[in-house]
Amino acid sequence: MSAIPVPSPGGRGQIAHLGGDIPSPANPPPGCKFHTRCPHATEICRTTRPVLEEGTAHQTACHHWRELPALTEPAPTPERSPTTAARFALWREHST
Repeated sequence: MSAIPVPSPGGRGQIAHLGGDIPSPANPPPGCKFHTRCPHATEICRTTRPVLEEGTAHQTACHHWRELPALTEPAPTPERSPTTAARFALWREHST
């Protein structure tokens, strides 16, 4: 989630660095495509491809999504710069 860009000039969030190897798109690994970089990967992730399931607010394909801690708080919304706020106001004015 920390990879999602936030439209806030000068704003910096906390970046989570992923370890492990980047899987080859031409020759993806067996099992879950993300197991080479996932800190929660287990043996089942290395051998069995997860099925797409309906989560609480979205779909997910992960063997362990039920066991992982949920995000309890939404990411804080950064304040917009005055220039950005003016552009949004202008856009709203002309889009209705």
